[in-house]
Amino acid sequence: MSIAIELDGAGPLYTQVYRALRAAIAEGAFAQGDRLPASRELARDLGVSRTVVLSAYDCLAAEGIIQPHVGRGTIVATASGDLSRVSARGAAPRELRPAARTPFADVSQAIAAVAAAISVPTAPARFDFSYGATWIDASFASAWRRALASAAAATNYPDPRGDPELRQEVLAHASRARGLQCTADNIIITAGAQQAYDLIARCLVEPGGGVALEEPGYFSARWAFSACGAKLCLTQTDDAGLIVEDLRTTKSATPIRLAFVTPSHQMPTGAVMSIARRRELIDWAAREGAYIIEDDYDGEYRFGGPLIPSLQSMDDSERVIYVGTFSKTMFPGLRLGYIAAPPHLASMFSAAKLMLDWGANHACQRALAEFFASGAYARRIRTTSRRYARQRHKLMENLRTAFGDDIEIFDRRAGMHLYVKLVGRKDPFEPAILQALRRRGVVLHDIRPYFAGERRAGEMILGFSRLDGAGAEAGVAALADTL
Repeated sequence: MSIAIELDGAGPLYTQVYRALRAAIAEGAFAQGDRLPASRELARDLGVSRTVVLSAYDCLAAEGIIQPHVGRGTIVATASGDLSRVSARGAAPRELRPAARTPFADVSQAIAAVAAAISVPTAPARFDFSYGATWIDASFASAWRRALASAAAATNYPDPRGDPELRQEVLAHASRARGLQCTADNIIITAGAQQAYDLIARCLVEPGGGVALEEPGYFSARWAFSACGAKLCLTQTDDAGLIVEDLRTTKSATPIRLAFVTPSHQMPTGAVMSIARRRELIDWAAREGAYIIEDDYDGEYRFGGPLIPSLQSMDDSERVIYVGTFSKTMFPGLRLGYIAAPPHLASMFSAAKLMLDWGANHACQRALAEFFASGAYARRIRTTSRRYARQRHKLMENLRTAFGDDIEIFDRRAGMHLYVKLVGRKDPFEPAILQALRRRGVVLHDIRPYFAGERRAGEMILGFSRLDGAGAEAGVAALADTL
């Protein structure tokens, strides 16, 4: 039995045979109950291997279009009218009409609005001033591979709160470095800080509920709370951090029950919240029955003077929810962070984590626990701190040389970026300027998303973790020349 079908030349041979046979059946060349040619026969007619035909038959059988029968061959199991009419060369796409508007919940509409604002990260360029990427050397990469190899047997579902050993290691480290006051039972390992924001928002934010955010502030947190339907109450910052007085005098009719802050190194300005302002903020939360989310995203890095104790370490009223991340100390692709929750919230966050994903990647958690236990994590902090200190110093020197009095550097002696303000120069985020910089291989970290309101022209974030001394000098020269 021979069959006249034509292959369309697009993609692997077996998919071409599959499409041609499917089209033939849809167009009535074979009726329900008819027998298809034997695989060897069809392979000979088409000039292909029998394996190709058998693979095509497998695809058709998986869809229920054909069915093999012992002694009877391969039978067409579906009537032609039940199949979409697809020609051998592929039909023209159907005209798509807008669907009728579905009455989604307000939260769904908020998520859609957030999605529209998210941009895809650009690829690294010659002079990359982006923020957040970490330095990886051969020694670190080798140690991490060994830790992953030893954790390869971590195949069970993890505790939704996180691997017990990792939670103990995280607590021990954060207690020493950041003054954290809690127990390992209150530590919840998350898939990065972003999931921590989302988890907290799911548990504590009601649609229309008030959430105070720093302005300018971390846009990723703003997305998480906006997507859960929160009413965002933007609160100004100064050199001492978030202005707590604004929380008390806000004109919003919605009571604020949650405040998101970055007190150790305000994002993006780098301001360090003063001790007096910290105490004022904690007192406000206790009085109002509100919670504070302390995002300590790069508190490990301080260049000059001791590490600043966390806000959580000052909290006697259990109102501070501490969020830490390993994206800056390890690398962003690890996607691990943690919440240090007040005791009365820990079980709720653990249950929410269970419902979200049943626990963060177990093998990576076990590997990170080994990294802590072996001392490799502490060595990593020491090594990167020294390197980033050199790169930060070099970048500041280059900026002062290239811009002179036209630049103000807000030196906070912390973190992985500098916050600067240009005076008497073109705004670096004008579209034409950005294009000119891109042509010269210069990538700036986009500061615009940090402002929910009007952006202050001439201000920039300059990350230094991706640039060595020579790269910083050449990159700054290209930036200054373009501007």
